[in-house]
Amino acid sequence: MPYQVKGSAMTPMSLPDPIGLKPGRFSVLAVSIAVLAAAYLADRIAYWTWNWDTAASRFQYPQILDVEIGPSAFAIPSDLLVNTRQKAALASGRRSVPKLSLEVTWPELSAVPQKYPASRTANRTITIDLESNPGRETMRARLDPFYRRLARGGELDGPAGLTVLRLSRKNASSDIIAFDPTTPNGFIARCSQDASTGNSVCHRAVAFQKGIEIRYRFDRDLLADWQVIEHSILGKVTSFRRIKPG
Repeated sequence: MPYQVKGSAMTPMSLPDPIGLKPGRFSVLAVSIAVLAAAYLADRIAYWTWNWDTAASRFQYPQILDVEIGPSAFAIPSDLLVNTRQKAALASGRRSVPKLSLEVTWPELSAVPQKYPASRTANRTITIDLESNPGRETMRARLDPFYRRLARGGELDGPAGLTVLRLSRKNASSDIIAFDPTTPNGFIARCSQDASTGNSVCHRAVAFQKGIEIRYRFDRDLLADWQVIEHSILGKVTSFRRIKPG
């Protein structure tokens, strides 16, 4: 038996009893800790990669493409264009198109990182179409003669002061009209389920200037931010305007 020296006396010292745990349990515990650490590390890498790419895109300088849409001229950063063929045509010298489609992140209004699948960015991506289509009937003009007749039930209170009509058709729960009741010719959007993604997407069209219409699409979860979204998009498109030569 081991002894411990205490002063000049020798005091007997007992060893601890075995704890009775099997060595295999320590291996399982070690593997579990390693798996959790790897999952956390992968999540952090994905998070910082996304934010680094988004931040880094702000410091890149994409090609600026001069384009005419109807009576208006714009200078559009190439990384915002959706259609690759149209981007190539504009880069090679084409100047006039009837329609141009852009994609931006919300709320940054910057280019969508191309390395990520659409499913990852769908709820924070806004698609903007600039279109030359003078004389098209507005959605607001169809509110009373068309949408109110299709609506089932009465008017409902929507987010951020909007009024909501549920349309009486199949899958009506995901097909609504949301409009601003305080302004006669104000905001109105139709929200329906996107067949490709399954997400509910809102469609909004607004006259930008003579002969030019802005049509944009955003996730229904962002409907509560409709005022900020509209103001931001109009400001973004305005920043692209250029004086048409000649």
